[in-house]
Amino acid sequence: MKPAEVNVIRHLTHFSIVVLLIIAVLALSGCVTSEPAVTLHPRADADDFFAKLNENFNSIQSMKAVASVIYSAPEEGADSLRAIMAYRCPGKLRIKGYKPYTPTLFDFLLEEDTWRLYLPGEKRALEGDLDELRKLGGPWHAIAAVTAGLLGQLFEVSAPEIEGFIKGEQEWMMTVSLAPAGGERYLADLYFDPGDIRIKKQVFIDPGDVVFAEVAFRDYRSYDGVWFPRKWELILTPTQERLRVSIGKLDMGAELEDSVFEILLPRTVEVERVR
Repeated sequence: MKPAEVNVIRHLTHFSIVVLLIIAVLALSGCVTSEPAVTLHPRADADDFFAKLNENFNSIQSMKAVASVIYSAPEEGADSLRAIMAYRCPGKLRIKGYKPYTPTLFDFLLEEDTWRLYLPGEKRALEGDLDELRKLGGPWHAIAAVTAGLLGQLFEVSAPEIEGFIKGEQEWMMTVSLAPAGGERYLADLYFDPGDIRIKKQVFIDPGDVVFAEVAFRDYRSYDGVWFPRKWELILTPTQERLRVSIGKLDMGAELEDSVFEILLPRTVEVERVR
């Protein structure tokens, strides 16, 4: 790994873990409804099941949300955070993070295939494209995989390919593969209750056949017909770092001005390019 990349990771690891996990949560929005869970016939095949799963997420157009996040590492105490998110399809996402009772901790903007991260406390700003984001590895890679797996329209990834589908009496498991443009494919194992499209757990495996992240989902609600979990727990397997995300106030289909997706930097802050 290049010295510049090591420096970026040292400064941003804690921020990046929080920032990019929340990208995966951006689908949460809308009014809670009492709709029954979407289930398929036990004889449904993998294509039918995957099509219904995609239909659930692809109807998301815009949202605003507030979330609480707790990050913990094996040798560190837990650190809490409040995040405010705005998302608009196609491909615009802004996340502002705060520690309790403090000014902005970070300001993250994703537009199509580029991103910018502003750290007011450090008077520092970074930018890059999604491929560079993944090259940093570690938590960035894990969160990008979660996002691409659930909301692929944000990333220039190849179409998911179904690698396997096992239907047990107690649990169904689907294995799919994804890849960034020009990159190696990685695998995601998705676990479900029989016939229920609501994902219970995802396990992500890199091209070297190493599990690099596991995500468990709980407390599903239907938001204007979109089923999504309100509570997430991510484990970064190599380091055993953990994130717990709880979604609070949600607003789906909100009218969002273009100014919502602008980060105004002070003149004294120069943007550093991550390579």
